[in-house]
Amino acid sequence: MSTISEMAADYFAAREAYDEAHAESSARHKAMKEVERKLIDKLIDEGQQRVEFEGGLQVSLRNQFSVSCTDANNQAWRDWLVETEGDDTPYVKEMIQKKFVTELLRKRVEAGELSEDQVPEEFGLNTFPALYVRGWNSK
Repeated sequence: MSTISEMAADYFAAREAYDEAHAESSARHKAMKEVERKLIDKLIDEGQQRVEFEGGLQVSLRNQFSVSCTDANNQAWRDWLVETEGDDTPYVKEMIQKKFVTELLRKRVEAGELSEDQVPEEFGLNTFPALYVRGWNSK
Protein backbone atom coordinates (compact mmCIF):
# COMPACT_ATOMS: atom_id res chain seq x y z
CA MET A 1 0.00 0.00 0.00
CA SER A 2 1.31 3.44 -0.89
CA THR A 3 1.97 6.15 1.65
CA ILE A 4 0.24 9.52 1.53
CA SER A 5 3.54 11.07 0.36
CA GLU A 6 3.83 8.59 -2.49
CA MET A 7 0.21 9.09 -3.50
CA ALA A 8 0.61 12.87 -3.32
CA ALA A 9 3.70 12.63 -5.56
CA ASP A 10 1.66 10.59 -8.06
CA TYR A 11 -1.11 13.18 -7.85
CA PHE A 12 1.32 16.07 -8.44
CA ALA A 13 2.82 14.28 -11.46
CA ALA A 14 -0.64 13.61 -12.89
CA ARG A 15 -1.68 17.19 -12.24
CA GLU A 16 1.44 18.53 -13.93
CA ALA A 17 0.73 16.35 -16.98
CA TYR A 18 -2.84 17.64 -17.00
CA ASP A 19 -1.68 21.27 -16.75
CA GLU A 20 0.72 20.74 -19.66
CA ALA A 21 -2.00 19.12 -21.78
CA HIS A 22 -4.43 21.90 -20.90
CA ALA A 23 -1.87 24.56 -21.88
CA GLU A 24 -1.25 22.75 -25.19
CA SER A 25 -4.99 22.49 -25.81
CA SER A 26 -5.43 26.20 -25.10
CA ALA A 27 -2.59 27.08 -27.48
CA ARG A 28 -4.09 24.89 -30.23
CA HIS A 29 -7.53 26.42 -29.68
CA LYS A 30 -6.06 29.91 -29.98
CA ALA A 31 -4.24 28.93 -33.21
CA MET A 32 -7.45 27.41 -34.62
CA LYS A 33 -9.43 30.56 -33.81
CA GLU A 34 -6.80 32.70 -35.59
CA VAL A 35 -7.08 30.56 -38.73
CA GLU A 36 -10.87 30.62 -38.41
CA ARG A 37 -10.84 34.42 -38.26
CA LYS A 38 -8.67 34.54 -41.42
CA LEU A 39 -11.06 32.17 -43.21
CA ILE A 40 -14.06 34.29 -42.20
CA ASP A 41 -12.31 37.41 -43.46
CA LYS A 42 -11.47 35.68 -46.76
CA LEU A 43 -15.06 34.50 -47.25
CA ILE A 44 -16.32 38.02 -46.59
CA ASP A 45 -13.69 39.60 -48.87
CA GLU A 46 -14.65 37.25 -51.70
CA GLY A 47 -18.38 37.58 -51.12
CA GLN A 48 -18.83 33.89 -50.39
CA GLN A 49 -21.62 32.78 -48.07
CA ARG A 50 -20.96 29.04 -48.36
CA VAL A 51 -18.24 26.83 -49.82
CA GLU A 52 -18.54 23.06 -50.24
CA PHE A 53 -15.64 20.61 -50.23
CA GLU A 54 -15.15 16.95 -51.08
CA GLY A 55 -16.58 14.49 -48.65
CA GLY A 56 -19.57 16.64 -47.83
CA LEU A 57 -17.66 19.23 -45.81
CA GLN A 58 -19.03 22.72 -46.04
CA VAL A 59 -18.24 26.06 -44.43
CA SER A 60 -20.80 28.82 -44.29
CA LEU A 61 -21.12 32.22 -42.71
CA ARG A 62 -23.79 33.08 -40.20
CA ASN A 63 -24.34 36.13 -38.08
CA GLN A 64 -24.07 35.32 -34.42
CA PHE A 65 -25.89 37.54 -31.97
CA SER A 66 -24.72 38.29 -28.48
CA VAL A 67 -26.29 40.66 -25.98
CA SER A 68 -25.57 41.80 -22.48
CA CYS A 69 -28.25 41.06 -19.91
CA THR A 70 -27.03 42.18 -16.51
CA ASP A 71 -28.40 43.59 -13.29
CA ALA A 72 -27.21 47.00 -14.50
CA ASN A 73 -29.31 46.95 -17.69
CA ASN A 74 -32.16 44.69 -16.53
CA GLN A 75 -34.71 47.47 -16.20
CA ALA A 76 -33.74 48.98 -19.55
CA TRP A 77 -34.28 45.58 -21.18
CA ARG A 78 -37.64 45.16 -19.48
CA ASP A 79 -38.75 48.64 -20.52
CA TRP A 80 -37.63 48.04 -24.11
CA LEU A 81 -39.43 44.69 -24.29
CA VAL A 82 -42.66 46.20 -22.98
CA GLU A 83 -42.32 49.06 -25.46
CA THR A 84 -41.49 46.91 -28.49
CA GLU A 85 -43.20 43.58 -27.72
CA GLY A 86 -46.01 44.73 -25.43
CA ASP A 87 -44.90 42.48 -22.56
CA ASP A 88 -41.66 41.35 -20.95
CA THR A 89 -43.11 38.27 -19.23
CA PRO A 90 -42.13 35.68 -21.89
CA TYR A 91 -38.51 36.88 -21.70
CA VAL A 92 -38.06 36.94 -17.93
CA LYS A 93 -36.92 33.85 -16.06
CA GLU A 94 -36.64 33.86 -12.31
CA MET A 95 -34.29 31.22 -10.92
CA ILE A 96 -32.75 30.36 -7.60
CA GLN A 97 -29.06 31.20 -7.74
CA LYS A 98 -27.21 27.89 -7.44
CA LYS A 99 -24.01 29.45 -6.10
CA PHE A 100 -25.78 31.03 -3.14
CA VAL A 101 -27.99 28.08 -2.15
CA THR A 102 -24.99 25.74 -2.40
CA GLU A 103 -23.09 27.97 0.01
CA LEU A 104 -26.14 28.21 2.29
CA LEU A 105 -26.45 24.41 2.44
CA ARG A 106 -22.71 23.95 2.98
CA LYS A 107 -22.68 26.40 5.90
CA ARG A 108 -25.81 24.95 7.52
CA VAL A 109 -24.62 21.34 7.18
CA GLU A 110 -21.12 22.19 8.47
CA ALA A 111 -22.65 24.11 11.42
CA GLY A 112 -24.79 21.09 12.29
CA GLU A 113 -28.00 23.05 11.68
CA LEU A 114 -29.08 20.79 8.83
CA SER A 115 -28.32 17.23 7.83
CA GLU A 116 -27.91 16.18 4.22
CA ASP A 117 -30.91 13.86 4.46
CA GLN A 118 -33.15 16.82 5.34
CA VAL A 119 -32.58 18.34 1.89
CA PRO A 120 -35.29 17.22 -0.55
CA GLU A 121 -34.00 14.60 -3.00
CA GLU A 122 -35.16 16.57 -6.05
CA PHE A 123 -32.59 19.26 -5.17
CA GLY A 124 -29.86 16.82 -6.19
CA LEU A 125 -27.54 17.56 -3.27
CA ASN A 126 -24.33 15.65 -3.78
CA THR A 127 -21.46 15.84 -1.35
CA PHE A 128 -18.08 14.22 -1.77
CA PRO A 129 -14.54 14.73 -0.50
CA ALA A 130 -12.44 17.02 -2.65
CA LEU A 131 -8.75 17.76 -2.64
CA TYR A 132 -7.58 21.37 -2.31
CA VAL A 133 -3.93 22.12 -2.99
CA ARG A 134 -2.22 25.29 -1.87
CA GLY A 135 0.89 26.56 -3.61
CA TRP A 136 0.34 24.80 -6.94
CA ASN A 137 1.45 26.92 -9.87
CA SER A 138 -0.38 25.91 -13.02
CA LYS A 139 1.70 26.20 -16.15
